[in-house]
Amino acid sequence: MRARNTLREQRWLVPVILAAALVLVCAPGAYAAKKTRRSRQCEDMSSEEAVIAAERFKIAGEVDSERDCWEQAIDEDEDAVHPLVKLGDLHHTAGRLEKSMDLLNRALLLEPRSSAAAASAGGVLYTMGRFQESVARFEAAVAAETAVACSAQTLNNLGLSYAALRNHA
Repeated sequence: MRARNTLREQRWLVPVILAAALVLVCAPGAYAAKKTRRSRQCEDMSSEEAVIAAERFKIAGEVDSERDCWEQAIDEDEDAVHPLVKLGDLHHTAGRLEKSMDLLNRALLLEPRSSAAAASAGGVLYTMGRFQESVARFEAAVAAETAVACSAQTLNNLGLSYAALRNHA
């Protein structure tokens, strides 16, 4: 008899379960609509406008919108090194290392003395475990920077690459 009372007492669960099922069924469409709406935010922008918007989205923590704006900036100006480096950094952070290297190598082809592109490529190569190449890229980044402007981060990463190379030799 106790089991029957428990079932009667929990009838309120039926509408809750139905509502949860409805949310699960409808949610994918709602998320897809939201993503589509986001990707249009940079759609008609010039390269410069897209760069500014991307930086704002980065500050706001909106990675998808930031990526969309970097892609728009590249679409508008294929020779723009800064958006290539920033988009490469986003792909590196997301674990898409090959895509990141493609973008960074493209940036380095356009501007071989870009310390930002060389340093970012060094970071991706380090993540890939390709320490010899990582050292070469970080050394190129240091050489491209002036003595005054050489970033502590680049020097630190060069040191980490040397240490990893020595430990894995």
